[in-house]
Amino acid sequence: MTEPPRLRYIDCARGLFVLLMISSHALGIAQVPADSFLQSVLWLPKGWSTAGFVMLAGFSVGVMTIRGRPIPTRTLLVRASQLLLLMVVSNALFATGREMVYGDIGNLRDVEWFIDVMTLQRQTTISLVLLPIALGLVSICAIQPLSRHIAPVVLTAAIVVMNVLAWAAHDLLAAKAAADAATHWMFTSTIELHLLPQVSGATAGFALGLIWRSLADSIKIDSRVVGPVVLIALVVMAPIAAAAPRPVFLTADVIAQFLIILVLALSLAALPLLTGISNLAALLGRFSLMVFILHRVLLQTADLCARGFQMTPMPRYFFVVILCVGGSALVCSARTQSMPLHRAMRRLLM
Repeated sequence: MTEPPRLRYIDCARGLFVLLMISSHALGIAQVPADSFLQSVLWLPKGWSTAGFVMLAGFSVGVMTIRGRPIPTRTLLVRASQLLLLMVVSNALFATGREMVYGDIGNLRDVEWFIDVMTLQRQTTISLVLLPIALGLVSICAIQPLSRHIAPVVLTAAIVVMNVLAWAAHDLLAAKAAADAATHWMFTSTIELHLLPQVSGATAGFALGLIWRSLADSIKIDSRVVGPVVLIALVVMAPIAAAAPRPVFLTADVIAQFLIILVLALSLAALPLLTGISNLAALLGRFSLMVFILHRVLLQTADLCARGFQMTPMPRYFFVVILCVGGSALVCSARTQSMPLHRAMRRLLM
């Protein structure tokens, strides 16, 4: 089966989210204190990658949608089911491996522990991304027919309103769960994963992708112009969003984060001076699903190594980041050089 043509700036954007994800996880592994420079706004942003991955998944579908010929519903549903299967299997394997590595094997004999893992009642970070993406793809299946009859701008406005309502519903559900134990038990995963706004974010990304595609069809997009225009618009809109109600602010915040990374990805893909960073980001982004899973293994490996060297938090952070990024890049590079390895990994990761 031939692979669909790749768009370098989307691979770069995905790779940038991978780097932010690794940085955020390394902060936790290294136990960097809250008052450290690495935790300040002057360092890499935290918390952008989760919503960014989900929105970028929808954006990619929107960009790849040919006017009048949407991606087949069956293709999206099959991919969603594959992601759900991968999520369940990987959560079980990683949770089991973590208990064995750290010597807490008592949980492996506890049926309730396994049930909690499989129903996302335990900390399983891979579900923060794969579950919303899978459900987002299902939601896009329902929205795609509308894209043939409604202008992209109108559709985007309607979906943004839906995203605001999703955040409002999430806040109401969280408040009710805080006061009602039964509600908390039933909707723990939905609340902790921010599932309603995350899934809605995937549809927002799809609508933005449609707008992007329509612009690309009508005019030649020059990243040297798009970047400053988008950034200026974000600066102008920031005070308005900050004064808005919480659901509106959160919706605007997530979209702004996504657009900043997208503009940065466009710049990386267009500027020769940044070729090295662009190549690394595109490589990690091309195989992001593999890196997404691989980095969890590398994180635990780095943690065990760092404990042996008794590193302080800051050196430990950089050690974890370098090992995760370098190890992931080496495996990705090997995959590009070996077709048998590439085919094997495609079958393994569906």
